[in-house]
Amino acid sequence: MSFLLIKKNRDNDDSGFVFRFKDKNNFIRFHHTIQNVYNNGGNKKHWINGGKDNGNCVSGTGSYLVVRKAGKEYCAKKTNWKYSQNKYHKFRISSTPSNRKVKIWIDNKVHMDITLPTQYNLKTGTYGIFVAWSQIDFKNVVFKYQASKPL
Repeated sequence: MSFLLIKKNRDNDDSGFVFRFKDKNNFIRFHHTIQNVYNNGGNKKHWINGGKDNGNCVSGTGSYLVVRKAGKEYCAKKTNWKYSQNKYHKFRISSTPSNRKVKIWIDNKVHMDITLPTQYNLKTGTYGIFVAWSQIDFKNVVFKYQASKPL
């Protein structure tokens, strides 16, 4: 499964994407922020081991790949990439549950290319846009999936 879209943030808060979304307790989220510190004052009860085993990225600004499984969050990766406010950025996300791979491109450059730990792999779900107190514009949303048999 892969999807792409072009998006711009008009303010400085969190936005991004969810995929392999099953329900509010089971999904993968890629999000980024330039001002609102991720989970700065958040409730740590949903973090794996209170945040101690959370990929060492429990707060800060930048970009995050977070898996929420059975209501607990595991931060798979954090980077320092921040969007340019009021500028369109092109995002592409490729997700292959069978080999636990997630690959994310920003503006045609590979940003993240990781294999999720087996215990945090989610195998099914849909995708969507994640917004937290942000104002965004988006365009050209494209979704692609691998057919198991030709149509």
